[in-house]
Amino acid sequence: MKIKLSIIFFTLLIWSLLAIGQVRIKMQKEGGVYKIPCIVNGLKLNFIFDTGASILKHIDGVINAALYQLTNARAESINAKIQIVKSTARGFKNFIGYRTSLMFFLGRLDMLSY
Repeated sequence: MKIKLSIIFFTLLIWSLLAIGQVRIKMQKEGGVYKIPCIVNGLKLNFIFDTGASILKHIDGVINAALYQLTNARAESINAKIQIVKSTARGFKNFIGYRTSLMFFLGRLDMLSY
């Protein structure tokens, strides 16, 4: 019983010490977004704490993303592959060579000879 009381006492003591050391930060509200003024490396900055104003602004896109679960990951993947081909080649003489290289790299070039 004494051990439980001592644990409870020390827990309350530590909790009260932590509660005393807290600092309240004043936030400025601007259109549903709270800004917290702070200084980082001598620069005066405003930390932005969004409370959902931007979600409400783009609610149509949020609902569509939840319903259809579509992303642009495939387009980004193809774009990354195109950038790899472009950087590997270090330039092309004409567009046909660039297109041929892209089609070959992306796997859409039929290499069968008829």
